[in-house]
Amino acid sequence: RGRRASLTITLTITHMRVLMVAEKPSIAQAVASALARGSPVRKRKGISPSAPVFEFDGSFQGAPAEVRCTSTVGHMWSLDFGREYNDQGKVQPIELFGAPTVHLEDPRPRMTEHLRTEAAGCDALVLWLDCDREGENICFEVIHTTAMYLNQAELPGAYDGNIFRARFSSLAPADLLAAFAALAHPNLDESRSVDARQLIDLKLGVAFSRFMTRFFRSHLPELGKISVTYGPCQTPTLFFVCHRHDAIASHVPQPYWRVHASLRLDPGGGQAAVRFDSSRGAVWSEAEAEAARMWEAARLVEAAKTAQQPGA
Repeated sequence: RGRRASLTITLTITHMRVLMVAEKPSIAQAVASALARGSPVRKRKGISPSAPVFEFDGSFQGAPAEVRCTSTVGHMWSLDFGREYNDQGKVQPIELFGAPTVHLEDPRPRMTEHLRTEAAGCDALVLWLDCDREGENICFEVIHTTAMYLNQAELPGAYDGNIFRARFSSLAPADLLAAFAALAHPNLDESRSVDARQLIDLKLGVAFSRFMTRFFRSHLPELGKISVTYGPCQTPTLFFVCHRHDAIASHVPQPYWRVHASLRLDPGGGQAAVRFDSSRGAVWSEAEAEAARMWEAARLVEAAKTAQQPGA
């Protein structure tokens, strides 16, 4: 993981600093509030304008701990081709399948700088990213960013020395406390599956988009500089949108009827009204609806007479 030293050190820590990282600022705040157990939670600005830091005094693995809880804002990196592959006129679409890729970071959140600063001097890292494959992938983005800035330590039950993964399905304080009491490991296999999906999406999407754009521009000059795009997620979604639009556009309205019945009673001088809806739902024949209405009305009148009889 690019640690600054390869020496393994087992420490007995009497006072710890713990960094916790969630996927969104709101989750970081919820985690801090739950784990503080009523103690004051201090909010301060970090280097990132998008991710405040929540601090509180708590405990970790039986030792007193200074805890700082912050977040990413989703994925830290995106996958793309290098600049040399941006010229569509010089690069054939087929070449993209063998082209190298690079990870790019949006500089605006300053997330790498933020997390490295918060990790410096901490004895443990606890990952509170969303519990799905994308969350596992962001876990390893955080690990690769912060690992070499953490203090060297071998903590019981940790992944790679001093890293832990919280698994939770709700932000209820009781559930967050339960997750904190049963910390696990991040799942590298699930993270790698996201890496593979991102690579397939990029290469297939860009290569096929450039191929289609070239083809249609050469056959339909009126397109001008318009690009025709394809994406493994975009294209099936577009199909569902178009299919639904066609269904709405071709829909021919048909009249239907619903049978309702209202019953008014006068028990003891007071009035009471009850509404009944037919369990049949929509009726597509007016004659059938009228027949059902008459039958229901007769049945309710008979029921009312029975209810008003002495001793009923």
